Amino acid sequence: MPYEVRVISTSEVFLPDDNGKFVKHKRVSFKVGDDGPFTKDFPADGFNASSVKLALDAEARELKALKGVV
Repeated sequence: MPYEVRVISTSEVFLPDDNGKFVKHKRVSFKVGDDGPFTKDFPADGFNASSVKLALDAEARELKALKGVV
């Protein structure tokens, strides 16, 4: 794998849903290799390590594609 995803921190934030109601999310800050930090928000309901890892790996592939690395 030509990149490494490293989680820096997680925190709780409240973001509005489609109806304007504020809903709890987990904000994950991460680096891709030496690039970043980047952040991605996930709904707190259903938040788990395996789904977050898949999402961050996909995000890392997109970021590296933008740089022309992949």
